Amino acid sequence: MTQRDLWKASGGRAGSPKRSDWKDIRGAVYGLLFLLALAVVGEEFVPGMTISPGPPP
Repeated sequence: MTQRDLWKASGGRAGSPKRSDWKDIRGAVYGLLFLLALAVVGEEFVPGMTISPGPPP
């Protein structure tokens, strides 16, 4: 097995400074940011979701 065979088997990514799973990482980060934004919007617009430290009404 030659070096070229190994390079072709890796999809041409061997030796590249960019990660091969960059799209998966980016998708996970965008998903987490979306959930965080959804939680912030939900906290602002849905009444009764906040926990207040004061006495009960």
